[in-house]
Amino acid sequence: MLELVGPLFSGLAESSFLSMMSFTAGLVIYAIFIWHFHRYVSTRDVFRWDTEKYERSGALGKLGHGIAYLVKYLIAYPVLVFVWFGVFAAFMFVLGGSFQVQTILLVSFALVTAIRICSYYKEELAVELAKIVPFSILAAFVLQPSAFNFDATQKVFELGSFLGDILSFMIFSVFAEWVIRIAWSIKRKLAPHVHPELDIVERFGR
Repeated sequence: MLELVGPLFSGLAESSFLSMMSFTAGLVIYAIFIWHFHRYVSTRDVFRWDTEKYERSGALGKLGHGIAYLVKYLIAYPVLVFVWFGVFAAFMFVLGGSFQVQTILLVSFALVTAIRICSYYKEELAVELAKIVPFSILAAFVLQPSAFNFDATQKVFELGSFLGDILSFMIFSVFAEWVIRIAWSIKRKLAPHVHPELDIVERFGR
C-alpha cells in the first residue's frame, strides 16, 4: 500500500512545487516590468538624451535645437504614446468581462493622458496614478485568478473597426502633451527660480 501511495504523494508534491515556482516567477517578472514601466511613463522628461551638447551657438544652434525638439515631440513622442497605450490596453483586455473594445481604448488613452498631465504638476502623483491599473490587476489576479480572460482574441480582431477612434484619442493625447509642455516651459522662463518639481528618477534611483 505504501509503495503505491508514496509515488502518488511525491508526484503531487512535485507538481505543486513546479506550480509554485512558475507562479512566483510570473509575479516577480510582472512586478519588475510594472516597476520600470510606471516610473518611465510618469516621468515628466521622458527623453533622457541630451542634444544641447551637440548643438552650436548662434542661429544655426537655435535651428538645430528646434529641429531636435520637433523630432522628439513630433515624431518620437507619438510613438511612445502608442506604446504606453498598448501596454495599458493589454492590461484592460486581460480583465475581460463586460468591457467593450471602445471602452478599453477610451480608458487606456485617458489614463495615459492623465498620467502625462499629472507629471507636469507633481511626478509623485503621476507615479501613483500609473500604478493603479497594473497593480490592481495583479492584486485581483492573486485573489481571484478565474475572473481573468487570457483569450481576448475576438476583442483584438475588433480593433480594426476602431482605427478612427484610436487615431482621434492619440491625437488628443499628443496635443495635450504639447499644450502642457509649452505652458510648463513658459512658466520656467518667467519664473526660473521657482522649480518645485522633483525628478522622480533621481529621487528613487534608476
